[in-house]
Amino acid sequence: SSSAQIMRIYHTEHTYKHPWSTVSSAFWRKYPNKDAPHVTAVDTYSQNYDPDSGDLKTERLISCNRDMPCWLKSLGIPSNMRAAEVSVVNASRRELIMRTRNITGSGLMVVEEVCRYTVHPENAEWTHYDQEARITAFLPAFSASVEQYGLSSFASQAEKGRAVMEQLCDKFAEEYKEVLSRISLPTPTFDLSRLSSFSLTSSTTSSSSASA
Repeated sequence: SSSAQIMRIYHTEHTYKHPWSTVSSAFWRKYPNKDAPHVTAVDTYSQNYDPDSGDLKTERLISCNRDMPCWLKSLGIPSNMRAAEVSVVNASRRELIMRTRNITGSGLMVVEEVCRYTVHPENAEWTHYDQEARITAFLPAFSASVEQYGLSSFASQAEKGRAVMEQLCDKFAEEYKEVLSRISLPTPTFDLSRLSSFSLTSSTTSSSSASA
């Protein structure tokens, strides 16, 4: 579109000091969350597993409600928005890739996001997170301002999202430790008289060998 300005790009990387299995589990529990109230609903409408590739593809509808300044509302940018999310998980490769694109208001502004969760290259017990978003507005004379606001807003929400993930990962780790602590392993029982006899016999044998 000739009226579109140069898109704004947001990119960040983060290390979760938790295994990929924990982080990928937290991903599905991320929203809705009281610490990230802008996401009001998450609805799964399609899920397919490919036995040949091992990919699990899930499609969800994300509903958001954000506080918008009056000048943005006057331009027609809606505060209630929906986005299409497509995620592909491969447990054998330990990889989760998520893509989202807004549906509501896409004629005025498009936000495209790609997130990757993979095993950390330096520590197999950690998870590497890579997030990139491209924001483009289609509003003559206002595109640059709308894109800049969208970039700042996205960065703020992304930071909250990472904090929510960290909290969930810590919670899962604590729950796992608690479960392990409740598992009571049987205490081995020994016949002390046999142990003493064995020790005495071993000692006698060693002494005899030394004398020889």
